Amino acid sequence: MSELEEDGQVDSTDLHKESQPKSTSRHTRAATVRMEASFSWSAPLPPPDLLKQYNEVFPGCAERIVAMAESQSSHRQQVETKVIGGNVSSQKTGLWLGFILALIVILSGAWLVYTGHLAWGAAFTGFPLVSLVSVFVFGKRQQTRQLESHQGEIQLPSQRDLPFPEQ
Repeated sequence: MSELEEDGQVDSTDLHKESQPKSTSRHTRAATVRMEASFSWSAPLPPPDLLKQYNEVFPGCAERIVAMAESQSSHRQQVETKVIGGNVSSQKTGLWLGFILALIVILSGAWLVYTGHLAWGAAFTGFPLVSLVSVFVFGKRQQTRQLESHQGEIQLPSQRDLPFPEQ
């Protein structure tokens, strides 16, 4: 028998012999340890220590990273300016088209009343007027509710909360 005797016990002399490496053995056991680490940040630039390490490995890399962040920031500001300008233009166009449509419908209703079709003229004039008033009233209420709900969320930091020393 090998290391195990008949009663299931291990002979300590056999165990000691087996624990020493044999030079004639065909099988070799190797242990591999794998360690993985990650580092992340959520700012446009890496921390200063990491920038310094980048510069040590690749001279001038820190300046390139800072220039890239500045370029990206400038691009983002340009895109935001175009998007905001487009939204304002779209809203103005919508208001003008709504005004023209409402004016046409109300003038059509007034013309119907003038020509003697009182019921149709009242309907043509009344429904658009009620609709316009309700849009403005409900829109204003919704805007007020949104402002009230966001007031508690937005808090400007005080001077002592800022990371800069007071002068």
